[in-house]
Formats: sequence, C-alpha cells, structure tokens
Amino acid sequence: MIQSVNKYHIYEILSSDGNFYYTIPKYQREYTWSHREWEALYDDISENNDEYFIGSIICIPLGDAINPYLEVIDGQQRLTTISLFLTAIYTRLKEYKDDLSEDDEDVIPSLRKSLKSKNSPNEMKLVPQVQNFNKDDFDYLLTEVGLRKSTVPKRAYYPMRKIARCYTYFLKRLDKEMEGMDGHNAINFLLGKYNKVKQAMLVKIEVSTHSDAYVLFESLNNRGTPLTAIDLMKNLIMARAESNNLTIDDCFNRWQMLLGNLSDDYGIQERFFRHYYNAFKHRLNEPFQSTNDRKKDPLGVVATRSNLLNIFESLINKDLPSFLDDILLCGQIYSWLILQDSTETTYRKALEDLDHIQGAPSYLLLMYVMRNKKELTVTEDQINQLIRLLAKYFVRRNITDYPNTRDLTRIFMDIISKIEESNSVGNDVMTLIVDILSIPANCASDEQFRRSLEGDVLEFNL
Repeated sequence: MIQSVNKYHIYEILSSDGNFYYTIPKYQREYTWSHREWEALYDDISENNDEYFIGSIICIPLGDAINPYLEVIDGQQRLTTISLFLTAIYTRLKEYKDDLSEDDEDVIPSLRKSLKSKNSPNEMKLVPQVQNFNKDDFDYLLTEVGLRKSTVPKRAYYPMRKIARCYTYFLKRLDKEMEGMDGHNAINFLLGKYNKVKQAMLVKIEVSTHSDAYVLFESLNNRGTPLTAIDLMKNLIMARAESNNLTIDDCFNRWQMLLGNLSDDYGIQERFFRHYYNAFKHRLNEPFQSTNDRKKDPLGVVATRSNLLNIFESLINKDLPSFLDDILLCGQIYSWLILQDSTETTYRKALEDLDHIQGAPSYLLLMYVMRNKKELTVTEDQINQLIRLLAKYFVRRNITDYPNTRDLTRIFMDIISKIEESNSVGNDVMTLIVDILSIPANCASDEQFRRSLEGDVLEFNL
C-alpha cells in the first residue's frame, strides 16, 4: 500500500535538480486556504527554528523515467501556498538583485529552478487544481513575474481569487518587515526568509494506486475543513474506479454532472441522496438480502443523515458502474423536480406550483414514478395530474399542519411499497395514490381544513 514515508526539507520537495513535477488532479477541491492559513504558515515558519515541521503530503508516483510526476492526493493547500510564498520572495529578490554579493548571486537562479520543471505542462514544479481558474491564475502570475516565457491571458476578476490574494498577502508581509531597510539589509532579510522556507520540513508519503491513496487520505483527513458525507462518497468512488475498470476522470466527470443537476446547495444534494434510497429501497436492498438474513432492508429501513454514508458506501462497493448509471439518471429527473433544468416539460408549471407550496417531501414519489414510468405505463399527462394532486395535498397539509412533517417520508414510501406489491400500472397507479393520501391518518379531514381556513391562517403558519 505505502511505498515510502520520508521527511524532506522544502528545498528537497521542490528540488532544483529534478525534472519531476507535482500535479493536483481536477477531481479535488479547489484551492481554499485564506488569510488565516496564510498568516499561520508565514508566522510558523518565521518564528520557529529551522526544520520546522509543517505537515504531510500524499502522492502517487506516475509517468515514466523520462517524464516523472507525482499526483498529489492530499497536501495541495500546503504545496500551493508554499509555491506562492516562494514566488513572492523571488519577486522581491529580483528587485534587489543588484545588491546581491558574489556569494549570493546563484540564489535567484536556484530559487527559479525550484519553481520550474522543464517536463511540466505549464513549465512549473506545481500544476495546480483547475477549478475556479486556479491553474489559469497560477500560470498568469508566474508569467507576470518572469518565471514563464509563454503569454497567458489574465482572467476576469483575477485579483479577487485565492491565488492572486495569497501571493499579494505574502508580498505585503515581506514589505511590512522590510519597511525602512536599505538594499543590503533587505537582501539579508529576504535571504533569511528564503532559508527558513527552504529548511521547513514536510513528510511525503508515496503510495502505489489511487485506491491506496484514498484509503489513506480518509484515515488521515481529520484536520482543516471537515469532509461531508457527499465528499466522502466522491472519494470512495475515485478509490473504487480502477478496480471497476473505470477511469478516475470518467468517474469525476460523471460525479460533477450529477452534482450539477442538484445545484450547489448541499441541503438539496443531501436530500436527493436520501430520496434516492427511500424511493428505490426495495430494489437497492435486493443484492444484499440473503436467505440466512431475515432483515428485509439490510441497508436500512429509511435513509437519514446519520446512516447516509454507510448506505451509499455499500452501494458503491457492490456495483459501481451500475450505481453511477442509475443515480445519474435519477439526478437528471431530480433536476426537473427542483427546477434546476430549464428544459420545458409538460409538467414544469405544475412543478413550480408544487415548489411554491413546499411540496419537496413528495419528490421521492415523483422521482420513483418518473424513473419507472415505462414499467408503470404512466403518461406525461398522468404525471402532470399527479403533480397537481400533490400540490393540492400540500395546500391542505400546510394549512392544517397535519400530518406531522416527520410522517411525510413514511407516507410516500408506503405508497411506493403498495404500488410494487400490487403491481399497479396506468390509471391504477393514480387511483392507489389518491386512496392512500385520502386515509385519515395521512390527510386532514374536510372539517379540519375548514376550521383552519376560518382561523388566522397567516398567524398559524408563521
């Protein structure tokens, strides 16, 4: 699993003699460190003794003897920040190069080489993550400071993004400490700061495969921004890609497509995964059922926030290709339900009304019906009628506050169970849904509805 674990100085990590480079895979988070982390790194390196330990990185050695590179699975925040810190030092050293002594004339070329690699696609030792223009901004910056020959366009709002802001932060910290210094003292200060960074220590862990890297990453990642259940699902998918004859890039692109259908709202994303399991629970549990196990739903009776990751870990491990195919299809359907997809459908207006009346708990039923409409032999018009029925149901439910919110998931899961048990199709599906929603335990009576309407509806619903 682990090929090697070694402690290195930063100057060894960014060896000026090596033609290797580091690359951040695009399926990782974008560069997220900000002022607090920049300040902590600058202060820790400046205020502690040489060889101060600043953390670890996890890499997979890739490429070949002619073009070796390391894919960084954990540690991109540190490597990116250190590279920007060194770039700021390089910028200021160049401005004072005429004050360098003969003994120090090789410092700028050495620093330049530690930031460059002739084998790298962008000529640099580090190829950053691509999201939010991380790589474009990094390339532009290094071109501007003279570390690259090629011309790279400046993206709109460049100064407002993290790469530019981090570089500017380090320049300002250096300038503040050099304030009032003459050229000689400024050079000595910059050389001292450069030496501090060079001597800082990192532990580099090299592993053989992406699967090994993600297993190790999950066990070590107990710092920084906490990973959500959905982040960990993505990591698990990447870790299982190779063993399922899938590429990391393909899995990443499909995952991004899924999340794109669900909007950027984590609450909606999490709700989708709960609805997905709750809607298709019987089918999803079948591969896990055995004659020796009496549990009807071994994965869980209902998906909740607390068991969500365990459920999907089992599904991903069982059959990743089928899981991705099915959940992508359902994600597309869900994008219609939450009005994320702008495509005009026969039921878009009805969905807008359902959204206005806060009918999201019924999305699990609608996703089930739309996903299986061919098997259920329901038409687009019938789906439209169903959505309008549900909107009316939620008008009554929200006016009367009956049934309780906690019962809604059970009601719609019961409807799906009854459809499957009765093998209902066509008009029988609609009839069954109406009958179950009309049960007194599931719906307020006309008298309850009338009393609620006669009272102060606004005050009651605030």
